[in-house]
Amino acid sequence: MSDWRFGVSIALALIGDTLVGVGMYSLGMQISKTHPVLGYLTIGFSSFGVVAGGFIHSFLCVQALIYKGALINGSLQIADDILEKIYKQIMPSFATGYICLMAPTITVIISILNGALQVPIFCVLLNPIVFLIIGLGCRKINPVKFQDLPGIIMPSLGLAMFGLIGILNLI
Repeated sequence: MSDWRFGVSIALALIGDTLVGVGMYSLGMQISKTHPVLGYLTIGFSSFGVVAGGFIHSFLCVQALIYKGALINGSLQIADDILEKIYKQIMPSFATGYICLMAPTITVIISILNGALQVPIFCVLLNPIVFLIIGLGCRKINPVKFQDLPGIIMPSLGLAMFGLIGILNLI
């Protein structure tokens, strides 16, 4: 993959993360009308998670560039050593950010079940965790074709479903 595509990927991810943040803020405000604690928890967790999402995506692009450069120069061991040291430093932030991005799933499910969000009950299935499980199933079926599906694509699609839930609640 051309190097410039990683820069474009980072820029698009930052735009996407911003849109997720706006959508989650809207959803949190909708929830807070009847259940303030759930609404503000949704906003708080998703705000941190969205910032972490940009950080995670950017790092993964930089990681790919490091490996690409190391492969060209014939020294993958140096790349492995460098990235291993970086992983040790950033893994707590990665884990916290990922958890914070997934935590609104619980607040949204509770909000649907307790009526704070007036949407059909099947909407509890429109979330990143369910989509992650679907992605894992697809990867079991075909590991090569669906390599990136569980960790990257499916949870993002699940977060996008929160936007749909927010729209459904408004109409």
